[in-house]
Amino acid sequence: MAIRVRIPDGDDRWPDVEKAMVTLLDDLLAELEPAGYACVLPPSNYDELIDQGVAIVTVQRAGGTAERINEDASVFLTVTTGYRSDSWDVLGWLRPKLHQVNDTIVNDDGTVALISKITDARGPQKDPGLSEDSRRVGAGFTVTTRIGR
Repeated sequence: MAIRVRIPDGDDRWPDVEKAMVTLLDDLLAELEPAGYACVLPPSNYDELIDQGVAIVTVQRAGGTAERINEDASVFLTVTTGYRSDSWDVLGWLRPKLHQVNDTIVNDDGTVALISKITDARGPQKDPGLSEDSRRVGAGFTVTTRIGR
């Protein structure tokens, strides 16, 4: 197992937006029945979860800009369920909830992300990747965070 890098305590740094979004989305997706699952990389049992009716939301950071203490991270969310119509429904349900976020997110490892807002950057669309999976839909968001500890 690789040795982890240790960052000095007390230094301000930008939060890991992917990690913060997975934490935030897992909390929101817990409201679904069955509970959804957020991730950066699809789990090994991806197809099994989809077959069980679980909505899987994949988070991918795609750049962004920063100025002083604020960062606008570009994040693409991809929703996959067993049916394309359900994927659209889950994405449509998530969007207004994400637009209301102005919160401190505490990740499982204790790191903190200060998210001041989430806005649409690229509206809902079929997955722009080379995926042949027609059940997959997505949307781009700008996630505004602040430097903090």
